[in-house]
Amino acid sequence: IPQRQLSWSDFNALRKEMHENQNAMQEKQNQMQEYIKTLEQKPGGSGEEHVGLLGNASRSLGVLTSEEEVPATQSMVEARYDKYELPESTYSLLMTEEIRSVPFVTGIIAWAFSMMCLGLAFSNELDNGSPENRLGLPAGVQTEVIVAQYLGVLVGVLMEDEIPQGLELIGKGAEQKLSRRASLGDGSGGVDDTTRLFSTRRVFLPALLRLSIGYMFIICLFIVVVRESTVLDIFFDVLALEFVENIDDVIFGLSKRGFFGPTLRDATNKTHYIETTHASHKFRWWTKRIIRFVYIFNILLGIASLTYVSTMQKKGYYRCKSVSVTFGDAAWEEAFVNVGGVQERRPLQYANFNGIYEEDGTHDGRPKYTERNKEDGGMFKRTVGAEIVFCEAIDAWVFRHEDISISRNDDDNR
Repeated sequence: IPQRQLSWSDFNALRKEMHENQNAMQEKQNQMQEYIKTLEQKPGGSGEEHVGLLGNASRSLGVLTSEEEVPATQSMVEARYDKYELPESTYSLLMTEEIRSVPFVTGIIAWAFSMMCLGLAFSNELDNGSPENRLGLPAGVQTEVIVAQYLGVLVGVLMEDEIPQGLELIGKGAEQKLSRRASLGDGSGGVDDTTRLFSTRRVFLPALLRLSIGYMFIICLFIVVVRESTVLDIFFDVLALEFVENIDDVIFGLSKRGFFGPTLRDATNKTHYIETTHASHKFRWWTKRIIRFVYIFNILLGIASLTYVSTMQKKGYYRCKSVSVTFGDAAWEEAFVNVGGVQERRPLQYANFNGIYEEDGTHDGRPKYTERNKEDGGMFKRTVGAEIVFCEAIDAWVFRHEDISISRNDDDNR
């Protein structure tokens, strides 16, 4: 088929001719398809204009494209991504610049900043724990907080881009190697000799650094989210961690504008590519699916871990099993005390109830703490111990005793 622009009259004449002779129509379609395949094998050819012409002609004549045409068209679409532009990040400087250069060292420093900030956040969260509850998880949270926790994990993982970019970079390095091997093997369809080739170490170094930052971010994200007890704190923490993870992008942007000197400005304003060929398309197909699997796995892992924590909170696993109470020297002058079934007005010294209170059942869905014997820490045998329970009416923890009240007949205010 000649490479020329068809006018509307020429197209109508072609359609009429193809209607008159079905065999001629099939032959012309085969010729056009062969031409597309020829263009596909050329490194610089696209053939997109001719693919569109074939599709328009087929639709006008009511002829569906055969299944054999799909792989060629798909391969040509995939060829658009054979030239992969390196992301605008200081991690890219670790691939493109000399090891002892200022841009390379800047990339290492940017990674160190992010890792240090995430490490401090992780260490701080662990310091707030206890031997029984190392992460310092709250005993329980409200329903809206639980919903915010799930959303925080989901949003945080979706916003995290270091892990997919690191995996994609490893895949592109492997694609480049496969393309180069194809070029040396058969002398066709490979990377041009003038194309810059990045060594395996140069590709894997920034990729591994990205992966380390990405998974450190996810670990900190989970710990911070499950420890918070308010909705706003959860979303603020997610945004703060995201900013810390993207320090490299901030440094790159400032360097590109010349704030850190001409050397970094020149290095960051260059555009670099990893070029591959059709020989690596099958491997690219697997790379995309691996990245998709890792994305889904990270989300499911976060949701599963959060579900486990929520379940254990409902079971009371993270609650304090005992508390130490010290009331001080406060006194209640007109307390009514039940003595042998008779209400007597007596002064009450709160210090008499100092000691250890252990969890003993629940009250209105909250744990109830009961006073223990001051001598051996066990339960009282004859004496009635005091209790600390949560009062829904005043939304606070209160101290109470079965035989003490504020009036002779006011049992509800004991």
